[in-house]
Amino acid sequence: MNEVLLDNLIQRISSGDRSALGELYNITSNDVYGYALSIVCSKSMAEDIMHDVYIQIFNSAKTYKSQGKAMAWILRITRNMSYNRLKKMKHESMSIDQPFDNEAYQAFDDNAVLDRLILDNLLTKLSIGERQVVMLYLLSGISQKDISNITGVPLPTVKWRYKSALKKLSKTINSDIAGCCYEL
Repeated sequence: MNEVLLDNLIQRISSGDRSALGELYNITSNDVYGYALSIVCSKSMAEDIMHDVYIQIFNSAKTYKSQGKAMAWILRITRNMSYNRLKKMKHESMSIDQPFDNEAYQAFDDNAVLDRLILDNLLTKLSIGERQVVMLYLLSGISQKDISNITGVPLPTVKWRYKSALKKLSKTINSDIAGCCYEL
């Protein structure tokens, strides 16, 4: 991701340029959504958070200090909004009878849906910290050092979480494969 471009877009946003916000959204929305999803584990809530993040970016762009860490700043906003939403949910009662939210799957073909269900199932085997590291590192391509800066977790812990997550995922995949194999 081109940090210079992101810095430039945020500077334009701070001047009130709404088209720059649209460009920033197009470039970063997948990463913001994925990171929010890794924290809240709800597609609709992650979408709401993602939209709130861009409103916050528009409102806070003037406070951004350009140091080539625009994506870290954006994901820090995402993290804070995600955790705030989870805290808010603790105070609200949620119905257990809510229907499964499958609207996100309707736009995809069967293979994409199956892949997404498998990925979602695998990610539920991880702790929140491990899931965040995997989503940011593998799916968003953010370096472990930047993940450390974004999450406020020491770099050795980020590395440990990544290694631990890979072991859990490998064990889960191998046990699933072993469980479905049989001799004819």
